[in-house]
Amino acid sequence: MRVGILGAGAAACGAAAQLSVMGHEPILWSPSGRSTEALAAGAPLRATGAIEASFHPHIAANAAEAVVGTDAVMLAMPIAVCLSSTIPKLIRSINCCTTA
Repeated sequence: MRVGILGAGAAACGAAAQLSVMGHEPILWSPSGRSTEALAAGAPLRATGAIEASFHPHIAANAAEAVVGTDAVMLAMPIAVCLSSTIPKLIRSINCCTTA
């Protein structure tokens, strides 16, 4: 299953690690891009604790890439950020991709 994860903090990366272990395909997206720069450049996502492994999740370049064609979407960021910028940005991105 392809799962878009909107966010790239601890919760998002933990979810990506768990999804990878379970055989799913996580797609991380960081609204600023700063949190995923190293991963986008090829650095592995290293999980320590209950899961001890390295992964290479797909890094979405934009919000639309993180959600279009996925089976599920996970919001992994503060609700204030979602409502004030992420959801509007996501709507604009999807509208750009779906209008002819």
